[in-house]
Amino acid sequence: MSPEAQERRLSAPEILQFSEQGYVTVPGVLDEPTVRTVRTALIDVFDAGVRHKGDIQLTGGVEGRGGGVRHDVLERLPFLRDVVLRPPVLDALRSLLGDDFVFLPEMAAHDSRYGHWHKDTTPMERAGLRWHWAPDFEMVQCAIYFQDNDEFGGGLDVVPGSHTESDSTPPAPKVTLLNRVGNKLGFRALTPKPTAPPPEPRGITLPSRAGDLVMFKFHCKHQATQPRSFSVADLPPDKRKIALFFACSANNDHVGTYVEFVRSQYAHLADGHSYSRDLLDLAAERGVSLVD
Repeated sequence: MSPEAQERRLSAPEILQFSEQGYVTVPGVLDEPTVRTVRTALIDVFDAGVRHKGDIQLTGGVEGRGGGVRHDVLERLPFLRDVVLRPPVLDALRSLLGDDFVFLPEMAAHDSRYGHWHKDTTPMERAGLRWHWAPDFEMVQCAIYFQDNDEFGGGLDVVPGSHTESDSTPPAPKVTLLNRVGNKLGFRALTPKPTAPPPEPRGITLPSRAGDLVMFKFHCKHQATQPRSFSVADLPPDKRKIALFFACSANNDHVGTYVEFVRSQYAHLADGHSYSRDLLDLAAERGVSLVD
């Protein structure tokens, strides 16, 4: 049996850390050749421009060079299927969410994204919802980074233990009709800027390496690690930040509630969404379910 095929369930201390601190890092789910190959392929995807509804590429945006997102990556970018659905990733998720966990239809590749402190439950909080505080709500955000997290900012910061605390993310800026028209016409100066959260003194930078899997609870307060040596726009090409995000959940009633909610958040889900038969067959072979 190859090392990749061997079961890699999380250890008891790793599971305890996830439970108490809200995050855990699984080292080396991708080897160096795979990291290089996938990183190059994703850069090519981003450099080719936007092809699908809901995807973005803000080359002149406030977040620096790129600011790109490509949604629905398992369907649209088949080369990522063996990245997400590989045994070390699935074993880690089963350790935290149970053997019958599910993949949510919230999967995206990111290019040069440097968002500030927030929680992945923030959209529900802003909508006045509370079901995500139920004891059996157990959803996990997963990230695989294709560069080390160093002074150039290639990974994630978290606030340990914040998954038990209320959300202090500043409210979203109010968008007027003038804002909407200006945004459609490309006048970004008319687009309201979000209020940056205050510094988080308890935040820590996770020292992840390229090919590591970072998993954190939806309630865990986090941000992109900000570059220290350069501005985002001036990062050298080999430090361009490329990441893959995918959300998973314990298989319970919250899955349907959450999917219904996110259909209103993403353009590629709003008009209905389904996976192709070959992708569903592959998931079944790996013993996992994709919720669409």
